[in-house]
Amino acid sequence: MKINLGNLDRAFRFMLGIALIIIPLAINLPFFDGTLLVWGAVATGIVLLATVFFKFCPIYGLLGMNSCRA
Repeated sequence: MKINLGNLDRAFRFMLGIALIIIPLAINLPFFDGTLLVWGAVATGIVLLATVFFKFCPIYGLLGMNSCRA
């Protein structure tokens, strides 16, 4: 896998991934009342954190995008 995520992109994905995992599970917000929506948000957060860890986004790879400078 070729690295295609830059530091700013990884930082944004990390913060968003953590938020998508913690907020639906810890806080009962009105728009997170359905269990499918809660687990969908958690799954999306996990995928975002995985892309941060591997420094690779498969969607960027398919589209030929790259946010990494090097």
